Amino acid sequence: MASDGDLKEDICAFARQGQGEVVLAIVPRFVARLTQMHEVPLGTEVWGDSSVGIPSEIVAERFRNIFTGERVDASERDGKNRLILGQIFANFPVAVLEGI
Repeated sequence: MASDGDLKEDICAFARQGQGEVVLAIVPRFVARLTQMHEVPLGTEVWGDSSVGIPSEIVAERFRNIFTGERVDASERDGKNRLILGQIFANFPVAVLEGI
């Protein structure tokens, strides 16, 4: 999955889809550098406008973080659906999202 924004190099994201189900795994990279700026790399204060693109073959636009139960909705930017990292990592530093 492609990412963009100031911290686009600090993210690793994978998508898997099959049998009508979709799962996205999104984790930060280079956490030591991120934690130098903040105690825990959470929220928009850390992630700013950075986002991860949802591949076009993924039809889901709403997701649930299986760790926190939080709902994350896709937003459109430049004609593509994206997930805002500050929302994904609002309260927990990694995410496994299932399409809902």
